[in-house]
Amino acid sequence: MRSPVRLLLAASSLLATHQLEVGLLGLGTEPLQVGIVAAPVEMWAEVPRSLLPTTTTDAPAFSVPRSGGPWRLQAHGGGHASTWQYVSDGGAAVTLRLLPAADFRFVVTAGGTPLPDARFYLVKPGRGSPPDVLGFEVSDGEGVVTLPLPISEASAAVVSHDTRSAEPFQNFRNAPPEIELGRGLTVSGQAVDEEGEPLAEVRLRGLSFVPDSFGLMQRHRGRTEADGRFAISGFSPGSASLQTEEGDLAFSATFDLNGSTNLGPVVLRAPEIAWVQAVDSRDGQQVPGARVQDPSGYWTSVGEDGLVRLSLDFGRDIVVRAEGYIRTQFILPVRAGATKEEPFIWASFRPRPLPGPVAMSSARTTTSRWQAPRCPTPDHRSLGRCWRRHWATWRR
Repeated sequence: MRSPVRLLLAASSLLATHQLEVGLLGLGTEPLQVGIVAAPVEMWAEVPRSLLPTTTTDAPAFSVPRSGGPWRLQAHGGGHASTWQYVSDGGAAVTLRLLPAADFRFVVTAGGTPLPDARFYLVKPGRGSPPDVLGFEVSDGEGVVTLPLPISEASAAVVSHDTRSAEPFQNFRNAPPEIELGRGLTVSGQAVDEEGEPLAEVRLRGLSFVPDSFGLMQRHRGRTEADGRFAISGFSPGSASLQTEEGDLAFSATFDLNGSTNLGPVVLRAPEIAWVQAVDSRDGQQVPGARVQDPSGYWTSVGEDGLVRLSLDFGRDIVVRAEGYIRTQFILPVRAGATKEEPFIWASFRPRPLPGPVAMSSARTTTSRWQAPRCPTPDHRSLGRCWRRHWATWRR
């Protein structure tokens, strides 16, 4: 029997929580309450801006606690807002300049009906590199999205929903007041077990590239009916994937879509899985809140015991991150972490370089565009690697 193995996250004193000094310019002479949204860069792509940590102040200088890794900040209030400012790992200070702002309001619809839970992403296209998701908001029950932004802001935007096709805009100002999301392409089929019996309530997750959206990907979600049948809409033409979410039985497939397609019966089998446990290399204690990326590019949070269960249908490349710890990427060895009682070990980490000076950048877009590659489809593992290189974290 193999001895128990664990993933050891190397802690670094450089990544410990410390204070970030924030300066505000443009407050004027009248008292003005300003909300400062400050969070790790990764959170801006995963959590709506309205739910990110916010500090309210009327002082021209103050401090907020921050952990390691790059951070992003934005200020807004009283008819003013700043652009997004980036703070490098270890950065100690940043200045936010308040500019005249407005509340930009949009209504997202599907078939002319208000669409709740749509995502309005603001995006900074990269120069020959994947784009940067600056942040997003979610439409309310009336399909309304409101964005307080500087009047001079010119970020690109992508509006998406799990079951509708996404709409990109080179400048968010080009978006009409009412944004209609179409059905897109539909992937359908029937989930069955190895005996051919239909499987109900199976959760499915798909991915496809959004056309003309700087290389971003969109997720698609659905579940099977009582007879195992499913139909998931919103896919875009080109490389796409479909796989199960959780469960004891699994299925995954990649394909090149030219139109809506019926996969017919898809057989769910016991998947190849691996267990990873995140513990602190100094004392062996679990690290709750760590996030692990599986080979398909999907991120999962570990449980309170530091454990996470991963599917290996798309390969064996794993990424682990946690606040206050060094981000790690590795290839899972064959047969490692096969059971919950014997999670995987990874103890070789390189410390991050010493932090440099504060780096700040404007979130205004350029005219350059980064086109998504045509990923190979015959080999699941090749597709997974291709997408991870070009994916700008379109997932919760």
